[in-house]
Amino acid sequence: MKRPVPCWIPLLLLLPILGAASCSPRTEGSIPLPGTSPSAASGAAVAQEPVPAEIPWRTSYSEAEAEAKKSGKPILVTLHTDWCGYCRKMEGEVFPDERVRRAAAPYVPVRLDGEKEGQPLVRKFGVTGFPAHMVLTPEGFIALMIPGYLPAESFVTTLNEGIGRYEQGLQLEQQYRQNPSDLENATKLGQLHADRGNVQGAEEIRAVLEKADPQNNRNWKAPLYNQLAASYLTRNEFDAALPLLKEAVKIATDTPDVVQSHLNLAMCYGMRNRSAEGIPLVERVLGLPDAPEERRGQAERLLTMLRQDSTKKK
Repeated sequence: MKRPVPCWIPLLLLLPILGAASCSPRTEGSIPLPGTSPSAASGAAVAQEPVPAEIPWRTSYSEAEAEAKKSGKPILVTLHTDWCGYCRKMEGEVFPDERVRRAAAPYVPVRLDGEKEGQPLVRKFGVTGFPAHMVLTPEGFIALMIPGYLPAESFVTTLNEGIGRYEQGLQLEQQYRQNPSDLENATKLGQLHADRGNVQGAEEIRAVLEKADPQNNRNWKAPLYNQLAASYLTRNEFDAALPLLKEAVKIATDTPDVVQSHLNLAMCYGMRNRSAEGIPLVERVLGLPDAPEERRGQAERLLTMLRQDSTKKK
């Protein structure tokens, strides 16, 4: 009988963007959140939209997706349940706020019950608490995850950030079409695809980069391999992630890439019930004098868990 994967490793896979209050659902899981991401926009585009009297929530994701593809707008999804107090708080205090209505205007908004018609999105994105909100591209790729309750001012900030991420993605794609030989831009686009879970798009960019710069003279491999592997890990595709992470560990030189590749490979080993192999990788991260404190704390927690899991196997 195959031993179950330790449930703690996916929780450490990527750093959460926001911390917010939420109601715990009746099932357990893990929530994959974006790691690297484009910077937030100023929100100027948001102000150009008219302010509706209320957010015009759609109640069908398929209809919202079709509308988004036609209009080119991103999709704003909010997932709620009947029993969630924070959901009622959002709906009674946050969504009616004029600032929120203004910030939501550039989106195609859709409101779904996370235990009914919203279940496919709950499963796809590993939602573990309600309310949950997400910004999706018209193709259904994640641009921003917003877990839990947020007051109006904070929610406006995240909605503006979601627009910024979406628009920057469009800009990267346009620049890539205009100048596919720009390897720096191609690398950013590949990372963005991987960050959004668009593995096919990221692999296509990877193939272009492999052909244009097989010797990695522009140091594109480690950051792209890290992000692409992380995307594979959130899909439990360990065989696809493992060779990417092993190569990233070998070639990474910048501290952020070294830290990311070592921690992701250690987590991959943990997911494959090979925790002992992940321990020296985490120990190396903790031995880096310039490792960021946030990452150091993450590494310490991961090391403790790997050691505990390794001890159980003996």
